[in-house]
Amino acid sequence: MSCTSAKECPSTSTVSVFTECFASPPEPRFHESQSSITAELLQDYLELLTTKNEATINSATPGVTTLFKDQNTVLFLFELCRHLGLTPDVQYRAVELFHRFMIGHIEELYSHVQSSAETSSPITWRDVEERLKHQVTLRAVSCVQLASKLSSHYHLVTLNRARVFLSKCGFRYAATSIVQSEVRVLKTIKFRVHNPTPLEFIETLLGALDSEDDSLPVMQLHGISLKLLDIFYLSRESIFTNFAKLIKSRNNTRPEEIEKLISVLCVDSMLLAAAIITSASLVIYEAIDTQWLISALCEAAGVESRDIIDYSLVLMQEVFSGDDSDT
Repeated sequence: MSCTSAKECPSTSTVSVFTECFASPPEPRFHESQSSITAELLQDYLELLTTKNEATINSATPGVTTLFKDQNTVLFLFELCRHLGLTPDVQYRAVELFHRFMIGHIEELYSHVQSSAETSSPITWRDVEERLKHQVTLRAVSCVQLASKLSSHYHLVTLNRARVFLSKCGFRYAATSIVQSEVRVLKTIKFRVHNPTPLEFIETLLGALDSEDDSLPVMQLHGISLKLLDIFYLSRESIFTNFAKLIKSRNNTRPEEIEKLISVLCVDSMLLAAAIITSASLVIYEAIDTQWLISALCEAAGVESRDIIDYSLVLMQEVFSGDDSDT
């Protein structure tokens, strides 16, 4: 059908204006002064992230911090997000939401089982596990739905898209069941949906560094950092196993102390972000040329250079070991 008027068929320039105004940008715009926030606001947000990061570290519980971030779970959520055409920030947020939900959900269910023990019809944990297995895909989709709504107002996972995906997986859920699942996730995490992801730390640090030195290849660093962050999420267990070996080789540290330290490293997003940016810089520069960047990261992130270097070495070790296994 041909368009007979400009009113019926908007011009390319009009579409461009609407896209510029209403569509979320596909990547951070570090060098654009009109669309970038000021250095002062970046510093304020960096301080806010630091405060939140410290609170997370202080509340870290050994053995729980990565309980529902195993490789299979992360891979499923990543593939689900990519199948639905979602941006990288959605997949990281979906993993964090799913992890928080499952911890809270398990606690609620366990309390329910405990309270039913004194009743005439007690509930067994085996029955609860069977129900969990059947519902876990639905819960994962609900977390992706929520993550997509936090990321974009025009490319979110609608109810129909969620139902179609679940149907392809062999699950027949009514629309009301999918909505109820999303509400259940929200209630379980007490409606605290916006917890900063490691990507937010990376992008904020890069923005802060870019505001100090606009010659920094910030878009290259950002692109490589995304790939390294994927590797971190998919190889978390291996990375922290190697980190524990590194700590043990340097100090005569007791196993329980190593476990406590690793539980802190698991949730220290600021240190992780600094280490990933450092690792990304090693891909671009010679190792000797990254010292200035590490110094800048120490000042911006408030972390020790030794910790950044150690973390970066373990990350790069995982990258190269992965390359070796492929060949």
